[in-house]
Amino acid sequence: MSELNDKRQLFENICQNVSVRVKHQISITRVTCPCCGYPTLKERSRHEICRLCDWEDEGEDDLHYPDDHQYIGGANGAYTLSDARENFARYGVMYPPDHIAFTGSDPEQRRALKQDLMGLYDQLLDAAPSEYPALWKRAITVERSLSKETEKSLKEAYAARLNK
Repeated sequence: MSELNDKRQLFENICQNVSVRVKHQISITRVTCPCCGYPTLKERSRHEICRLCDWEDEGEDDLHYPDDHQYIGGANGAYTLSDARENFARYGVMYPPDHIAFTGSDPEQRRALKQDLMGLYDQLLDAAPSEYPALWKRAITVERSLSKETEKSLKEAYAARLNK
């Protein structure tokens, strides 16, 4: 647990007010997902869904509230933060393989994009501050590709349900 919290703290320290030029100058402020520990959220406790692990952040977080890792219910259903972390470590998402999500399991392309993104985030931990903008620029490009892939899957899943 402390390894995850240490990683989260490092990300919190390096992910504040980074300025990056993609098509135009943008400022990035990120906070870490309490489940996977990566800097995927724009704000905490806003029901944002992590693009890597699918955790919906409604505020549970044992980094600040030690008992929150066992909270059951709410947006993440029957999965506690501890359960979701264990599943992420094993399967790359907060759910076990037998869980039926709306979009199904991650297709190979989405898994590859997630692996690329985690690799870029991990590089931030060892990078010099002067390297942050280039790494963030690459991460934003992968994030956009991942968002498009996820949106495509959602549309396909919704269309399939309508056709039943």
